[in-house]
Amino acid sequence: MLNAGKLRIQGFEFDINVRPATPVTLFASVGYLDADYKEFNDGRRAPAFSCNPTGQAITCRPAFAPPLTLRVGGEYRIPLGEASLSLGGDARFVDKHFLSVDNRAGLTEDGYWMGNLYAQVDFDKFYLRGAVRNVGNTLYKTDGQEFSSVGNIQTVYYGDPRTWNVTLGVRF
Repeated sequence: MLNAGKLRIQGFEFDINVRPATPVTLFASVGYLDADYKEFNDGRRAPAFSCNPTGQAITCRPAFAPPLTLRVGGEYRIPLGEASLSLGGDARFVDKHFLSVDNRAGLTEDGYWMGNLYAQVDFDKFYLRGAVRNVGNTLYKTDGQEFSSVGNIQTVYYGDPRTWNVTLGVRF
């Protein structure tokens, strides 16, 4: 039985959006997270306050809690008579973090950068948008599972590779 008896989470987020010129919008954000288990009861092994069953050093970090996240990007809007064309993109960084509650060494994401790009034409009530997500085809992990009761199997799941999409939208 696992029980995170005490958990402390503190941090901050900061976002900024600026428009240095009419057609240009720039944005950035940073997030810092300090998350620690203060009590973690794992009845499967001694000592009871033990988070890393396979490594030498005991670590007690909550899963899915990257210490640092960053995002930067911008958009440029070009008027086209009755319509407008927007070109934009962003880059995002997610720091190293654990993918398992008990900090198994193989179930971690080492941190990654990912970029996205788009072009959008806006009409009166309609828009047409083309986008590329994960432009650099970054390989990154989104989830992990361990099955210690079934041969200590560990499984990780990966995020989407580079994807292309086209959207036709209607505003009501």
